[in-house]
Amino acid sequence: MMDKGIIIHPTDFSDCANKALKYAIFMAKALNCKLKVVHSLVFNDLGEFRQNPTALIADSKKVEKEAEVNLKKIGEIVKSQGIDCEMTIYTGKISAWFPDYVDKYKPSLIVMGTTGASSFSNKFFGSNTYSVIKNTKYPLLAVPKNATVEKIKKIIFSTDYKDADIQSIDFLSRIATHFESNIEVTHIIDSETKKKENNQILFDKLKSKVGAQVPYKNIKYKLFQCDDVLTGIQLLLEESKPDLFSLVMRKQGFLERFLFGSITEKMVYHTETPMVIFPEED
Repeated sequence: MMDKGIIIHPTDFSDCANKALKYAIFMAKALNCKLKVVHSLVFNDLGEFRQNPTALIADSKKVEKEAEVNLKKIGEIVKSQGIDCEMTIYTGKISAWFPDYVDKYKPSLIVMGTTGASSFSNKFFGSNTYSVIKNTKYPLLAVPKNATVEKIKKIIFSTDYKDADIQSIDFLSRIATHFESNIEVTHIIDSETKKKENNQILFDKLKSKVGAQVPYKNIKYKLFQCDDVLTGIQLLLEESKPDLFSLVMRKQGFLERFLFGSITEKMVYHTETPMVIFPEED
């Protein structure tokens, strides 16, 4: 029997992380995965307020005990859903140990919460976690705090016609099979690319390859025109209202500007649409 895959979910026990946990459970069921829940203890803040070493040790132990209790509660919730679960506590900023942890377990998916304007730089994830996300070798599901946890009925994948996109679509089809979702593969044609006459040809070629390699049949295809890609994504989310939006993190491409650029900062940080980000193939 093939070993189950692994989903990794970092948590700080906040409402945002609890929302992401619900999606992690969703995905564990859909992908038939075990769930590894990890928490990072950071004691730097305690030292700022406690100069007495004895008091600092006592406070540290209290924080650690609270984390153990919270993780135990999470484990009970996950296991009640019939999912294998393992909880681990690490000490130090997540940016210090998380990359090695992820490389050790090679997860099928990482599930993280986002919390508004400081999504990827809040006190738990730390300012250096952006580099973890940007350089991840594994799919990552970013879950906004206000995302609605219901049946996943519609998944949109934004494609650049790359052959590697077929693997991403196949991954999404595993989720779609579980939820009986519709998948919509979309390419956004901006003012530059619409000058090229081969968009439809490239799109048709991709459609043909997906049809030959991905067994899931409930997939539709759509060319979406807009003056620029970033605005196109925003309009696509507003008009189509998908339950999941997905694309590939192109190195030095528009996704970096989309997630962290000033132009669309407000929309991205306040979107209610969970986003699956795939790493670019080397």
